[in-house]
Amino acid sequence: MCSAYRDYGIDCDLHSSSQKSIPLIPNAGPSRTCLLRNCSRETPLGDIPQIVTKIADPPITLHTRYTLTMSSIATKHGDAGTTGLIGGRRTSKADPRVESYGDVDELNSALGFARSICDQNDIREWTEHIQKTLFRVGAALATPPEDRKKDPVLTQADVDYLTALVDQIEATPGILADWSLPGANTQSAAYEIARTVCRRAERAAVHLHELGRAQLSPEGEHWVLPEVLAYLNRLSDLIWLFGRVIELRAKVDSRLRDESKPGPGFSRAW
Repeated sequence: MCSAYRDYGIDCDLHSSSQKSIPLIPNAGPSRTCLLRNCSRETPLGDIPQIVTKIADPPITLHTRYTLTMSSIATKHGDAGTTGLIGGRRTSKADPRVESYGDVDELNSALGFARSICDQNDIREWTEHIQKTLFRVGAALATPPEDRKKDPVLTQADVDYLTALVDQIEATPGILADWSLPGANTQSAAYEIARTVCRRAERAAVHLHELGRAQLSPEGEHWVLPEVLAYLNRLSDLIWLFGRVIELRAKVDSRLRDESKPGPGFSRAW
């Protein structure tokens, strides 16, 4: 199995072109990036000695033509209730680490639905960018500390991106700065659902972090990258603001507070 593909969670094998596979075009192989991101059921590798030998584990030398064939998405490896983490080790699907990145996966889907019905181009673009980043958040959570690469998969720059958007939206004239009642607008309601999923993902990540700290070992302190906790915390605030922008532009009033409960923003209004 090619280790570069395994790092991306793809099981693959190299099969001789004498089998039922697409013939190769010598010296016309795609780049490694294309192999990782644009592979299909059977992707010609081109000049195997130059390409495959660079990413194969262990290193190999080939003197024939090969095709990379992806296995089915139904690997059956998880039929007994286990799954593979990044790095290769298997664990229970009930493991808190699996729970944490599973919640991030659900968050990505909730944001995808919200984006699909949103008619605000800027919010759609911001949401798509966040969805792509969430794959890196999930990868960070799915990687035990002992299997991490030197370069972090998530950085402070990712958190700063969200913070800048929060500051930008909060400076918008007329934006609500108090409790809102979900459901005033269909599009904003979809983002409210995503916001609550984000808070659950954050709680799961914090739980995993605290479990690691309880191990009283150097590795335990790093079960969860600090940038992951900061990112999820900031993201839930930003998603809430997305809903308020949608309602402001739609001229919809979602304020929970009425005249009978005066007070400063986010004080008791019920």
